[in-house]
Amino acid sequence: GDTPTTEIPTTITVPRVSFDPVEVAACDTPEECGHPLAASSAWQIPVVSLSFLSDGDGDGVVDEAETGWAGSVSDLRGRVARLNNAGAWWGTEASRYRRADGTRTDPSVSFEIVHQVEFEGLVPAGLEVPWKPGEGWFRPDYRGILSDLDVCSWVDGAGVREVWMWTQHHGGIEPTESNMSGPHGDISNSERSDDLPRCAHTYTVYNFNFTRSVAEMLHNRGHQAEALFSRADPQLWASFVGPSDRPGGNPVQGCGDTHFPPNAESAYDYVNLRQVATDCTAWQPDRQGPTEQISCETWFSYAYGAPDCFNDGGLAFYVWWLQGLPGRDHQLSLEGDPLINWWLLFADLDAAVTGGPSWLVG
Repeated sequence: GDTPTTEIPTTITVPRVSFDPVEVAACDTPEECGHPLAASSAWQIPVVSLSFLSDGDGDGVVDEAETGWAGSVSDLRGRVARLNNAGAWWGTEASRYRRADGTRTDPSVSFEIVHQVEFEGLVPAGLEVPWKPGEGWFRPDYRGILSDLDVCSWVDGAGVREVWMWTQHHGGIEPTESNMSGPHGDISNSERSDDLPRCAHTYTVYNFNFTRSVAEMLHNRGHQAEALFSRADPQLWASFVGPSDRPGGNPVQGCGDTHFPPNAESAYDYVNLRQVATDCTAWQPDRQGPTEQISCETWFSYAYGAPDCFNDGGLAFYVWWLQGLPGRDHQLSLEGDPLINWWLLFADLDAAVTGGPSWLVG
């Protein structure tokens, strides 16, 4: 059920501070600026950002024992702001459909943080992490936090479709990577425990870890893509991903998944120089397309403009992989029916579901 398994209250009693949206200039620095093509996106996704700065005693220093992060509240506030900007920048970039000739379209989606809220106290615990019974690990109390925020006033009244929540993964708090609520249920990378307030429209909560990087923000979105598209059409999604016995195989078809690039020999193998043949560059939904030799140099060239592979947490691969989703002006069809822009499932799941019997073929 939804009853928390600890004695911690389900309502938020710590002070909070709200902020108006922050205007950022268009330029090429993801950590500081807005994406230069954001205004040309097919859909703009309004976002509410929540951050728990965890200064329990009010001394201006983040509680390191609780959060695993050492520093001042001011420093953490700046870090969250930079990560929000970088996440919006790379999320927008990742939605630029990659054509077979290597060119990319304008973005399918962009992100606008329309409201920001800081919580000064510690993250309240909610439901126990189901695979760690009795070990002292809990999800944040999503229902209490978002009810206190009156999240439905933002979702139903202001068109918000995503909540970016910043907490630690430390001190007994283990966040979900993505979580969803709405009239079509919870289609997310979570245990789907019905732990969010139910609004009239669908919204997704991404619980980011402020001790990590922007790469993990795209990682979370990758897993959400897997949840959405494997639910929408399992067979079509399996075609996009390719063989499940990928590690060590050569040649391969498909684009891989969040953990396994097409050339991976193990999970999280994002900087492997091994060349393999894949049809991801020219993926076709109803047949194998022409193959091309790819390696980590492929996605680093797309993401950074240079083939030099380095440990970036997987960001370059996530961008390249997400750009392979049928996006804006993709010209793909299945049995003669054109595919919809798959990014609609991120931008407005309710519209995608009500648009026809299949979510992916419009």
